[in-house]
Amino acid sequence: MSVFKVGDIVILKSGGPKMTITEGFGKGMVYKTCWFVDGILKWGEFVGDTLTIYEA
Repeated sequence: MSVFKVGDIVILKSGGPKMTITEGFGKGMVYKTCWFVDGILKWGEFVGDTLTIYEA
């Protein structure tokens, strides 16, 4: 089980944009994230095991 905290920058293991963890719920199993696409704020919820910490 992956454990992230609010403010962590993550990406999907399959790729995609950098996202910021905004909330964790369900005992840390699901995370709400936000990111920008062309200046538009997007939101999504992902199972922790599908995410990984972004490393620049």
